Parts: sequence; structure tokens; C-alpha cells
Amino acid sequence: MKKYVTLGEVCTKGSSNIAQKDIEQNNGSYGIYGASGYIKDVDFYHQDKPYIAVVKDGAGIGRTMLLPEKTSIIGTMQYLIPNDDVCVEYLYYAVTYMNLAKYFSGATIPHIYFKDYQKEKLPLLTIEEQRKIADNLRQIDRLIELCSGILQKLDVLVKSRFVEMFCGTSDWKYVHIQDICTDMRTGPFGSALHHDEFVDSGVFVLGIDNAVENEFSYNRMRYITEAKYQQLKRYTVKPLDVIITIMGTVGRSAVIPIDIPLAITPSKEAG
Repeated sequence: MKKYVTLGEVCTKGSSNIAQKDIEQNNGSYGIYGASGYIKDVDFYHQDKPYIAVVKDGAGIGRTMLLPEKTSIIGTMQYLIPNDDVCVEYLYYAVTYMNLAKYFSGATIPHIYFKDYQKEKLPLLTIEEQRKIADNLRQIDRLIELCSGILQKLDVLVKSRFVEMFCGTSDWKYVHIQDICTDMRTGPFGSALHHDEFVDSGVFVLGIDNAVENEFSYNRMRYITEAKYQQLKRYTVKPLDVIITIMGTVGRSAVIPIDIPLAITPSKEAG
């Protein structure tokens, strides 16, 4: 029978107080990472073994990275250091599966805390079994990465064909985005929607995480009551609307799916 343990039993957390502005003039040979990945090389490191980094503040909360030894992370992230009897890659895949974003708190800048998500459970196998599972999952990841690369090249091909066929011809009329939109608006400001007004079910409130990947995702779900919706109904989104992030990871966009449940745009996060 498999033994299940909590995340807090198989790893320890570590914090970083490094701000990105603090390393602008620092150069070296040790990588430092943020929520979007590699930032630059600096002249120090905080971890001498491979570890897991978790985005704990802002857009992308709960996202995990498996990072190499002799590297560091900035303060919007958190270290997870596996115990000696736990394979770091196995733990990485287990944590990724847990969807830590569901533990968010904070209305404007979301946060997650280790004290909340450390209760997540995972099977504790022998170290040999852990390594075998991690190896299989690593191969699957490589296959996914290969397929993603092919899709990206096909996307570039489609765009280049579009340019060849239509751009630069005098027969086409060029307009501003506002000229072809029936409405352009920013979601309700913080004074109109507070964190303590979110509930477990009701009308869906979109956030940065729903568009940060440049396609619509249900990564983050939060709701308001029908009564609150009636106050904010002018911010209702409809199928095939386009949302754009204007805070955090700015400039990302997504098309609202046809089967979207009743939803509104969020406080200052998309428009």
C-alpha cells in the first residue's frame, strides 16, 4: 500500500528578499530567476543543490520551476527544498500537479502561502520508484516541447503568409482598433470590488491568470454573488470578446470562449 505524506513533510521552504532592481548592476556567472524564468547572471547564489521554485506573488502564482544548483530566485518566488529521501524531479512533478494557485488570497495582488499549501498530499515511494517516474515524465515533457516548437513554427508560417498576401497592398483599408470595437473598457476598480466579496460559486470574475498565456485558461476561478453582479453587470464579458492584461504581466490577450459561463472582467487586471 502506498504511503501518503503531506508536502510539508517531504520538503522545507525558503524565502528570498532579492528585488529585481537590486541586481541590475550585479554581474557574474550564477543564474537568478523570476516568475517569467531566467533573468540574468549574478556574482552569488543561494542554493547549492537543485530545487523547486514556486511563484508566490502576483501574476502566475502557483507556477513551479525546477531549477539547477548554484542559482537563486527573486522575492516574488519561494524555494522548496526536498528532503534527502525525495527525488527533486519527482517532487517537482507532484507539486506541479497540485495546482497551488487555488490557495490564493489577496484581491489586487494575489499571494499563496506555504502554511496553506503544505497540507497537499502525495505518495511517498522508494527513491528508485521516484526516479523512474520522474524519468518517464521528463521524456513526456520533451515530446510536448518538441510538438510546441513545431506549432510555433507553423504559427510563424501562417503569419508570414498573411503578410505576403495582404500587407502592403493599397487595396486594403487600415483602421485603429477602436474603430472596429463596439466597446472598450477597463474592469471595476478596487473600490468597487473587494477581496472579501469573493465567494465559492456564482458569477465568474476573470483575472490575469486567465489570459497570461496568450490564450484563455481556467487556471484561476473566483466568483461574486448574483447581487454583486447586478452592481457590476456593465463589465460583463461575452463570447468572442478579447481581454488584455494591463497589470503584472502586461499586454497578454485572450479570446473569450463561446462556452464561457456568466463572467465579468476583473479589478484593474484586464479590459
